[in-house]
Amino acid sequence: MLSKLANMVKPQVDLRDPYRFLFMETVKRIGEDLFQLDCFEDRLMRAIESACQYLDEQMNAIPGWIGISEGTFFDSPVVPKLFGERLDIEKALGCSLEISNCLEGVSRENNDTAFALLGMRARRGQSLNSVAPGFADHTLTALSASENEARRNLRFVVFMRMVTNSIAAGGATPILRGMAMTSMKDLEKRMESVLAALANPDQVFRLVPGAFMVANRSPQEAPMDFPLLHCSDRRQWIVSFVRFSVAEAREALMKSKQPHRYILI
Repeated sequence: MLSKLANMVKPQVDLRDPYRFLFMETVKRIGEDLFQLDCFEDRLMRAIESACQYLDEQMNAIPGWIGISEGTFFDSPVVPKLFGERLDIEKALGCSLEISNCLEGVSRENNDTAFALLGMRARRGQSLNSVAPGFADHTLTALSASENEARRNLRFVVFMRMVTNSIAAGGATPILRGMAMTSMKDLEKRMESVLAALANPDQVFRLVPGAFMVANRSPQEAPMDFPLLHCSDRRQWIVSFVRFSVAEAREALMKSKQPHRYILI
């Protein structure tokens, strides 16, 4: 899972060179032999910067950070609209593969609160255009120890999806490339495959605003806009950023028989 990889490598941001980390992670996967190409680093860095600017703009449109908890279910005008009933929160936490795989890593950092992207789907037979659509299959991804880290992890997962897609489109794996000399023509072909993937980030991650609106308590405040996410997953998800108790998530996992819900970014 790419999200598990994000928690393992901990995407970093150097303010002096904010895209260097992604550059190095990309090179690991597409092959260091591409350094033989003229202007390789400059071409790749420009493509990375452009893709990340798009992803950052998209993620800034995702509402957050909504606190979800069975204990405070009725304290928010938003949470009951998203979950329907309190038990849906326990199911969301307990059935999530992301939480099963990554929660201990978050808790080791002495955090009481975890942050993630929540995805949910309209119940079968119900339309998002309904006055009050019911949602199902609530699950989480980009599990992190802070708001900023959740955004970084989500961007990293989406970015690595683009890179792995480019490798598949190029028709060669790093292992196979290392077994024989590669012509400059083949190197350029591989480079063009990577650049093409990074030039079209909307093929992997695209948000459609206005999918579901929830009114705030105050009439003076604009309704919260929950966008529809189009990604590698054929299922379409209504998304928001959320926060929740690590202890509550751990308790939900203990009650769950088999975590199985996931979002394929």
